[in-house]
Amino acid sequence: LQKIKDLFSAKEKADSAVNATVNNYRQQLAENSKNFRIRIKLAELLLSTGDKEEALAEYVTTARLYLDHGFSPMAIAVYKKILKVDPEHMDANLQLARIYQRENLFADAITYYQQVFEFYQKNDQPNEALSILEKILDIAPDKAKFRRLMHKLFPDFQETEKSIYSDIIITDQA
Repeated sequence: LQKIKDLFSAKEKADSAVNATVNNYRQQLAENSKNFRIRIKLAELLLSTGDKEEALAEYVTTARLYLDHGFSPMAIAVYKKILKVDPEHMDANLQLARIYQRENLFADAITYYQQVFEFYQKNDQPNEALSILEKILDIAPDKAKFRRLMHKLFPDFQETEKSIYSDIIITDQA
């Protein structure tokens, strides 16, 4: 019985120490909200305690701060960490695609755009899927493959000189 009490006591002490550390990190962030290192530590600590949503929010904030300050490689690393925790995190997939596109790493951009496209297709969001497919077509070296996909999924689309694909709006044909 004493061993069980000791275990509970040790767990309470550990929980108390974690809470104190979380509060300390939050206090430091209140003083300097752009402290990347503390944000990452806080996110990791929150993730280790099972607070996945708040951890992801801290990771997203950190990645955006890295981007705002021109640290694209660090932002990429954080977004990839987000995807390890939540592979269907659409903001992380979209941001990675945009970063890679901006860096002219089109194959990598297409990979992340495809993840978003598949998510939208799976969740019956055809307008959003079409928008992503347009982005892929803009940068894909092999446009024929994606044009065939466009024709298959969106048979009513027509290319115009004004806008190749943007004038299409998918409506429920039921």
